[in-house]
Amino acid sequence: MRAAKKRFTNHTDSLTNPHLLTQKNLFTYIHYTSYRAQCTPWITPLQRKILFNMDAIAVNQDVTPQGHPLVEGDLSLWTRALSDGSVAVAFYNENDTPISLALDFGALAKKHGAGWSATTKANVRDLWKFTNTSVTGRFPASGNMTVKEHQTILLRMWPTIADTAFAVREETYGSWPILL
Repeated sequence: MRAAKKRFTNHTDSLTNPHLLTQKNLFTYIHYTSYRAQCTPWITPLQRKILFNMDAIAVNQDVTPQGHPLVEGDLSLWTRALSDGSVAVAFYNENDTPISLALDFGALAKKHGAGWSATTKANVRDLWKFTNTSVTGRFPASGNMTVKEHQTILLRMWPTIADTAFAVREETYGSWPILL
């Protein structure tokens, strides 16, 4: 009698949703080749959401250098300047308890310069919730953002020009609209 073949499993089978999203965010920031190469025909809906998130892939595939912590020695806020003038921001919680974070655009000005100041108006897109908002000077607009244990929140921010609202145009990422 032949032994039954064991179905291939990968290391992501034992991870929870926040762990998988954090893993993808880290791959995005450390600038590895697209995560899609590991795609298999039996992926779960969550894996499909992660592997085919065109907004996150656009950050991953940008030609700019990898992201770095906004403040040296503090791993909770990471930023990466992108080639279109936007900035990718990751709120990262490596702890076993939730934390509260906020991003002051003045700190972005020190790290990324042009287009950012303590009074900058910016359009912000959450790359996993697919939501858009506009803020001035900081994110979130008031209070702090709660980041759950082992969670990463990935955002993309564009400084607005002449207080314009969100504009959508086709970019070089196929037919997916990229916010500018």
